[in-house]
Amino acid sequence: MIALCAGQDCGRRRTTGAAISNIPVLQAELRRQSGVTLPIVLALTALLQLLAIAQADTALIALRTAGARHDRLTAFVAADSGLVLCSRLLAQGVASVRPWTEPGEPAYWRSGVAFGGSSPAAFVLQASWPGTTGALRCLIESRALAPQVHDETERYVYLLTAHALGVHTGTQSYAQAIAFDPDPGSGSATLPQARGWRSVAAVPAD
Repeated sequence: MIALCAGQDCGRRRTTGAAISNIPVLQAELRRQSGVTLPIVLALTALLQLLAIAQADTALIALRTAGARHDRLTAFVAADSGLVLCSRLLAQGVASVRPWTEPGEPAYWRSGVAFGGSSPAAFVLQASWPGTTGALRCLIESRALAPQVHDETERYVYLLTAHALGVHTGTQSYAQAIAFDPDPGSGSATLPQARGWRSVAAVPAD
């Protein structure tokens, strides 16, 4: 027996039949697309992870750099403050002074035993300083000035060196000032006054 169809019913049946017959093709196409999409997703995920790791490394380096810069600045401020205290002690005549008898500018502060070792030559200004480790020390070296005409009073020039340590290993700072004994004929102060100032940027190599 042959089923007959006419009009819209016949067209609807043909469309339904074509759609059903295309299901295996669509399923195969979806499987193919899924196979291509997975590697792309994995590649993008790996790329995002690499970017995240790079950003984390950059942030860590920036944090360490900021910490080291802050440590150097703290040591610098401590040494600068120690230089003020050291110059006051010299002006008051209560600071210990180490004579320098060799030619040229006093340079004992460059030696490793000036501020370190078991018995450093520098004296302690403060046993501790906020944000630093170790004691805040100062070394005063003196050298005789060439005598002036009709001047029988022996005068000296002094090199003051203050030293401070940071929190991190290897962080240290030096600050220096120069002082002179006053000219007796000038009628000025009778105790040496610090003049000039400089910061030692590099750690002495000696």
